[in-house]
Amino acid sequence: MYHLHRIYWLMRKESGPKAALTACLVTRHLKNNHLQDGETHGMVKKEDDLRPKVQLSLPPPCLPDPGNEHMTGPFNVVVTCTQRKRVPVPPGFNVGSLSARSLEDKIQEWINRLRVSSEQKFPAHDLYAGDAWTVIKDLVASPSLRLEWWICSAGYGLVKMNTPLTPYAATFSSYEPDSIITTGNGPPLLQRQNWWRKISQWIPQSHEGPRTIADLAKEYPTGTILVAASATYVEALEQDIQEAVSLLGSEEKVSVLSAGCQKDGVLGRCLLPADARFQARVGGARQALNARLLRLILDKVPAPQTKAMISSFLKEEALLLPPLLRFNRESVSDQEVSEFIRSSLCSRPDSGHTPILRMLRDSGRSCEQARFRHLFHSVVHGSSVSEHE
Repeated sequence: MYHLHRIYWLMRKESGPKAALTACLVTRHLKNNHLQDGETHGMVKKEDDLRPKVQLSLPPPCLPDPGNEHMTGPFNVVVTCTQRKRVPVPPGFNVGSLSARSLEDKIQEWINRLRVSSEQKFPAHDLYAGDAWTVIKDLVASPSLRLEWWICSAGYGLVKMNTPLTPYAATFSSYEPDSIITTGNGPPLLQRQNWWRKISQWIPQSHEGPRTIADLAKEYPTGTILVAASATYVEALEQDIQEAVSLLGSEEKVSVLSAGCQKDGVLGRCLLPADARFQARVGGARQALNARLLRLILDKVPAPQTKAMISSFLKEEALLLPPLLRFNRESVSDQEVSEFIRSSLCSRPDSGHTPILRMLRDSGRSCEQARFRHLFHSVVHGSSVSEHE
């Protein structure tokens, strides 16, 4: 929530469009909190009980609603698919089952399988599952949000919410059984970007419309784009997003919401100021952080949400966040982690990877969850630990 004292100061100091916008923000805030003109703001919503309480007396502004459609083009929101599915993945529709080794052959084999699929298809919005997708589905179904929604899928490319999809398993993340990353095909960054470029050149059955972020920019030249994705998926989309910025002619029209992204990267100016500390604000697991942050933004920042407005909101929210809790753990090699897993399984043969990872971390050693899961399955099934490096 914007601090009302700052908005009031802007109204007193500014004139023209900026003053009009800030006045509209105050009006909407008062409306949402059931306050009448001339009343003082001595209370805040329950979820904001720890926010500063400011008393104001404001005149009724006579300004247009900032949500008016003529003020901006479509607001396109791109979210990522989820690893979890609501229905089982049919045999052969997981990347891990591909026989091809080179990236080019692997992509072609994958597209051919999807193209000739006779398996039952499901609308994309009904295919995915998990905490993050529950949040996304609620936002898509909200009648108060007039947005264009898109899904970034490692298996299908960019699709609409209602595009029929065969259940599948594919991911840009490393150390996963169905990762598109394989040894010998070059750096993971280039593999992700090449895969995205190739998969986007294919048009799935029953899909209509843009197939890339750049296509969105061409289709909606007066609109804006917000991509909410993990750092791994942002890597895959990096060149695509850069092209979209070039087509729209302004970095202000493209925003990237990714709490795990490095702010000094190629897309630094497109990144919104968000990091892992926001988990304390929105709750939930780290895997759902971007989705929950997106919900917070759409709930608190009035339409039309510009990049400047969203950035300002997040910066002010960040002032109230606690420091990120960091653990001083020792980095260990794949071999050391594998030996720890074997030793743990000797005493706990029925244990899954999660409790053993917890034991590793409690011993003062560190290992990323996806990496540990890959090493765990490699030890259990006796496969090479370098398969998805």
